[in-house]
Amino acid sequence: MALTGTGLGLVVKATSRYHELHALPTTICAIILATALLYWLPRRLWHSTPFRVAVAGLVLVFVGGPYVAHFAMLSARGAASPLGCYSSLPRASCVPIGKDQERAAEYLRTHSQGGEPIFVGTSRHDRIFANDLLIYFLAERPSATRYAELHPGLATTLPVQQAIAEELAAKNVQWVVLMKGFDAREPNASSTSSGVTFLDDYIRDHYQPETTFGSYQVLRKRQ
Repeated sequence: MALTGTGLGLVVKATSRYHELHALPTTICAIILATALLYWLPRRLWHSTPFRVAVAGLVLVFVGGPYVAHFAMLSARGAASPLGCYSSLPRASCVPIGKDQERAAEYLRTHSQGGEPIFVGTSRHDRIFANDLLIYFLAERPSATRYAELHPGLATTLPVQQAIAEELAAKNVQWVVLMKGFDAREPNASSTSSGVTFLDDYIRDHYQPETTFGSYQVLRKRQ
């Protein structure tokens, strides 16, 4: 009963913000638990045809359903065959990624030194939804600041923006990537500007645009 109640509660969340990557781990756990539950059911029930039909129906709906939906979404998005190679970046290992993202990461790999720290931010830091952390991984470059993952309510405040700017200056960071694609308006305070533009002003004063790949802008420190 506890598992059923928890599951039904999570269904509410899934109907409002479903994503196959989030559903897969819970689906695997559900299959394991369902198998254990069926194993412990009295054997006399398995001799009942209505019971067998009911179990088969539940399996199709609650186990097969999510995977049918999963593959339907992948097909709708033009999913690539796992037999192909869709990225030339070593870290991507042929996994398809955004072309602009790939080009920005490749540019950093080509024009910066191995192990050289970079900073990946957003087009504005007074209102933040998320920044593209994957750039650090794909470009094989470490974050110049401990605030690698920019959170609204944290990176939008003056003390944190000052700390980021200080780290950029202390480490003489040459490369900054600004991504303007993450501009979602969540129904909460993250969609409201904090009014703090210290980091944006610092980047504008100390860095100049080098090149642009779609929504990714690569900036280099002014000489």
